[in-house]
Amino acid sequence: MPFLCHPRSSIQTYLHSEGSLAKKSHARRWFQKILGKSRQCTSFAQRRATTVDWRSKGRMTNNMLPDGVLLEIFHWCLNEDPSYPNPEELEEWQTLVHVCRKWQNVVFASPHRLNLRLVCADVRPVRKMLDIWPPLPIVIWGENTKTGEDNIVAAITHSVRVCGITLNWVPSSLWERVLAAMQEPFPALTHLDIHTADEESIVSSSFLGRSAPNLQYLDLSRVPFPGLPKLLSSATHLVNLYLCNIPHSGYFSPETMATALSTSTRLETLWLQF
Repeated sequence: MPFLCHPRSSIQTYLHSEGSLAKKSHARRWFQKILGKSRQCTSFAQRRATTVDWRSKGRMTNNMLPDGVLLEIFHWCLNEDPSYPNPEELEEWQTLVHVCRKWQNVVFASPHRLNLRLVCADVRPVRKMLDIWPPLPIVIWGENTKTGEDNIVAAITHSVRVCGITLNWVPSSLWERVLAAMQEPFPALTHLDIHTADEESIVSSSFLGRSAPNLQYLDLSRVPFPGLPKLLSSATHLVNLYLCNIPHSGYFSPETMATALSTSTRLETLWLQF
């Protein structure tokens, strides 16, 4: 899939007839994204560009770029916002692997460098999706979930791979199933954000297997969890903690919470609302 380099920061893509229309569209969008991001910077490497005779209009293809160069470009373009990204941002890497086999190999050879994750949502056939893709870390996402509870629970059962959970306005039927499935350790979990629709069942002290060693972000709303301070004492990497609308059934004393957070030396944000 060749593209033509041209002066005045424009890259025109010229696609041969080979390959599907979808793959061509994927590649075109990514070249446009690279251009858009590059225009925000003075120079990609902060170096003076080499003089080029643009009258020759030399052609090059993506296969001419070494794997290391492609990896740097992909990492640059997939660099997410420091705040927790949305599902669309998390899945941008999937566009890359559908362009060509070379790009696919580069992406899957560096899953940690590119921070590859799979988004499992209530509206998706989770079991089928997890069978298709490699065993990458899982992010669970549900918004006002009224259907597709089986998909959320199916994703949660992969406790070793789950690194993020965001469930907003969780109905009672799903909350009971989520609680039952989260009584074991989730060693990769870094982000947990749960807002229930109403005050629900009390979270037991065995939640998350009584430990959250890699948890960095915790946001709970209307979640009665009197044993939370004990869990937080193990969350030594915690950075942001938001506890909103804490019900009476989940009350804990400020002194207990202060003691629990004494080990959270990285804590930057603390919000408590009863």
